[in-house]
Amino acid sequence: MTLPAALPIAMSEIATEIGTSLQLHLGDSRVIALAGQSALPVSYSELVGKTGSITGNLGVAGEQMPSGVSFVNFSLPFVSGQTSGITSKPSINSYTLIFTTAPNWSGQIKITNNTSGSYVILTQESPTEWLGVSQTGSGAWITPGNNDNFTIEMYVP
Repeated sequence: MTLPAALPIAMSEIATEIGTSLQLHLGDSRVIALAGQSALPVSYSELVGKTGSITGNLGVAGEQMPSGVSFVNFSLPFVSGQTSGITSKPSINSYTLIFTTAPNWSGQIKITNNTSGSYVILTQESPTEWLGVSQTGSGAWITPGNNDNFTIEMYVP
């Protein structure tokens, strides 16, 4: 989803965009990141048209390489950055989210396979890569050939 392209923007829309409840304020680290800022102050106008989560079918008909690594290629906006894709090496439970343009977020990222119910929490390894080394939930997290629905979002434990 993306926030509206013009004001007004409701706090409930911001909460939905970052996957949280309405006990939210402009000083929340996710709101600050979504606005493209590193600290307060943040104004509603800085949130116009911003994307803080991605939900959809990410074309999981990705490639399975001989090394056992799967790659799903997609290019979508995320917290002022641009995604490139996900690599998956299930034999060692290793998952990497790659960006072509670094997002304005250095916290954890949660990727949920909404179809299987499994998810992985990723931690920043470099400005353009987040790594996760395990998955939780039932079913495979990425299976080449499937057209599963995913959500990618900023995560605060």
